[in-house]
Amino acid sequence: MSKLGIFCNPEGEKLHHEWLDSDNFTDLFEAEKEKEEYDDNDDNNSNNNIMEELGDAFNVYDENRDGFIDEMELQKVLLALGLKEAAELENCRKMILAFDQNGDGKIDFAEFVEMI
Repeated sequence: MSKLGIFCNPEGEKLHHEWLDSDNFTDLFEAEKEKEEYDDNDDNNSNNNIMEELGDAFNVYDENRDGFIDEMELQKVLLALGLKEAAELENCRKMILAFDQNGDGKIDFAEFVEMI
């Protein structure tokens, strides 16, 4: 309410108005616009941080840095994590096929993001 120039009188229950002139009225909208821009930037920073973290995670798997995760790269990481199912390369191949949207037999970054 104070942004609208309406304040409660502490000595009573009546409201009083501090009339907004054209400068105050413009300032009110500028402050709101700056808040929205700050919120948008905050969302963008958050999204950028998430994408950076996903890129780091993708790079853990993409050992040869070719932009793809193949069944052998997947197997290596999963074995390092102690997943016994990864001992069979066929299991890793099936895992990749489950998320391989373009049918190339590998996981690219976009597919990785969708998978996560």
